[in-house]
Amino acid sequence: MPIQLNHLFEDKFVRIAAGIVALVLLCKAVLIGLVDLIPEEAYYWNYSQHLDFGYLDHPPMVAWLGWLSTAVFGNTEFAVRLPAFCAWLILALFMFRLTRDILGRQAAYGCLILLAVLPIYWSVGFVMTPDAPLYAAWAAVLYYAHRALVDLKPRAWIGVGIGLGLGLLSKYTMVLLGGAIFAFLLADRSARKSLTTPGPYLAAIIAAVLFMPVVIWNFQNGLSSFAYQSSQRWSLGSDFNLHTLLGSALILLTPLGLWEAFKVIVRLSKSRRRKPAAEPSLQRNTLFALVFCGIPLSVFVVHSLFNLTKLNWTGPVWLAVLPWIADRMIVRSPVDTRSPVVSIRRVWAVSVAFLVAFYPAALLWLLLGAPGMPTDSWHRLPIAWEEFSREIERVESTIERETGVEPLVVGMDKYWIASQASFYDIPDEDSLVEFAGRNVVGRSALMWSEWVQADRVSDRTMILVGFEADDLEKRMISGSFSTLGPIVTQKITRGSREAGRFYWRQASAYTPPAG
Repeated sequence: MPIQLNHLFEDKFVRIAAGIVALVLLCKAVLIGLVDLIPEEAYYWNYSQHLDFGYLDHPPMVAWLGWLSTAVFGNTEFAVRLPAFCAWLILALFMFRLTRDILGRQAAYGCLILLAVLPIYWSVGFVMTPDAPLYAAWAAVLYYAHRALVDLKPRAWIGVGIGLGLGLLSKYTMVLLGGAIFAFLLADRSARKSLTTPGPYLAAIIAAVLFMPVVIWNFQNGLSSFAYQSSQRWSLGSDFNLHTLLGSALILLTPLGLWEAFKVIVRLSKSRRRKPAAEPSLQRNTLFALVFCGIPLSVFVVHSLFNLTKLNWTGPVWLAVLPWIADRMIVRSPVDTRSPVVSIRRVWAVSVAFLVAFYPAALLWLLLGAPGMPTDSWHRLPIAWEEFSREIERVESTIERETGVEPLVVGMDKYWIASQASFYDIPDEDSLVEFAGRNVVGRSALMWSEWVQADRVSDRTMILVGFEADDLEKRMISGSFSTLGPIVTQKITRGSREAGRFYWRQASAYTPPAG
């Protein structure tokens, strides 16, 4: 009788999990083509318009996938985000298989729920950045590394190599998993025997061959990308930012998810210290989770002690313990021994229900133009960017009629304005470059500094565009132009409501910055 009840519960749980995942995916499929791009997505879309084997701030996978998708489906929000949607499916497939192998079928479906609702994994399947292919490759490496290191399946090393190579083509963070693999080989006696077989070395060769285009690009460009993502990352400042790293993890996983992650790490660590000889398989699975979460996490923790940290950095780290979080989610373990009535499963049920409802509600709020959002903060959300670009087009057309020459639109922020304006631009037959970054006045504009070099636009009338009036009054601007028009405040309307505003001024008689 207990077996029948357990079987009934399992079937019910599977149906619930499948329903949650299907609902989340349906909402994403409908909405990915309706919500405006965020500036990062537009920036990476510009990658795809300048195909290469490498870029200053990232490897090329995001550009290659973007080019393929937009070549088939056109330059639309849907086409830009479709690779992210597909990457989430790959992420879910490998995490399901990994969790099933370690903890069983119910935990595997629980893992799917967590991937569908936790903020970082939900966003990976909606927003197209280098993180999308990175997470898919990260999950693939976890799966194949587990088979190679814990299950001792020699053929799995091929999957490890392919996953590492594709991950490195997506984001340099993938190198941390290589460190985790090496650490596990040293720490586990059974896995250490693999060092006498071709498997690990074949994996390293495959990964190196796949990554070789990026290496070649870097040598052709003064190792600029390697330097940007290594030594320059470690010299962003000397401030203590561990609290920022912790706060970021709270946002990525929710407070409940982060609490459960640390709870799992503590319990797995205690389990390792007990070393029950009767459960060697459990011990090796435990070591796998601790090493593949702990090694990458420790790098980010050390970095945060001395330097700035970014919101999304620790996202893939938690994948190694996600199966164990899912396992705790589906059992009746008490949250607090003093309150045994309140179970983890019940708390998760409430959290999942809230998150499933929250995401479509938030996206609908964005589609309505984010009512209640201050007009001076509109650009921090994916709203009104198409309307913004139309206003830019009107200003550009007016100046072109007055001067007889098409002006160059220069975004005076790091890359948001130039990237979004170029994506939402109305195509014309003019062969002139229409958009440029603030490198024209000697400031960093990431890849825009390469795409539109200052000395190639020295004869152009320009429209300087910024989110703040101060952006157009800096000393370097007056030193770059002999003629500057007044600063104009331009409103952005969406329907009958003001959605935001920006500032622009006309500039001519341009002198490129020295050097």
